Amino acid sequence: MHTLRRGASLSAIRHDRVQAFLTVALVRRPTLRDIRLASGLMLFAYVTSHLVNHALGLISIDVAERGLALGVRVWQSVPGTVLLYGAAATHLTLAFVAIYRRRTLRMPPADLLRIVLGLGIPLLLIGHAVGTRLAYELYGYAPEYHRVVWALRTSNGEGRQLALLVPGWLHGCLGLHFAFCRRPLYQRLRF
Repeated sequence: MHTLRRGASLSAIRHDRVQAFLTVALVRRPTLRDIRLASGLMLFAYVTSHLVNHALGLISIDVAERGLALGVRVWQSVPGTVLLYGAAATHLTLAFVAIYRRRTLRMPPADLLRIVLGLGIPLLLIGHAVGTRLAYELYGYAPEYHRVVWALRTSNGEGRQLALLVPGWLHGCLGLHFAFCRRPLYQRLRF
């Protein structure tokens, strides 16, 4: 507990508190929950960048293509691939560990929804991953928005795309909510 020293300035006291917080935060070992959160944040960053890139298509297909080129450079680079697939494997593994360690499967509906959505995402991603990343790696079939838009219009695949987008985004948003809902800053910023 911090006590006020006689003659200590408010900024010095704040500095001491920040130093104490940083020391504790850097010294303590990350928990499995911390690691799951970090991997989830990495996946959420990927999903966000992916959706922003799709939103660029509202401006024009050419703008979306330029965004896609940037996304490919980032996420299909060796560090990007290691981060993305490492985060996915870590997050999924630790999610199974967290479910296994639960004393009961009774939970609030929002928590159940988050878990069900999270478990469904890998199944929904298989077709998308094969059609994009695997096709690129095996056959050099580069992703292009012109081709994607044509395929969606001719195959009535909009429902599949929505079925992939909604669970991923909802799972990430619910995960962020549950991770931060007890933190004072989050509670002050909520509307």
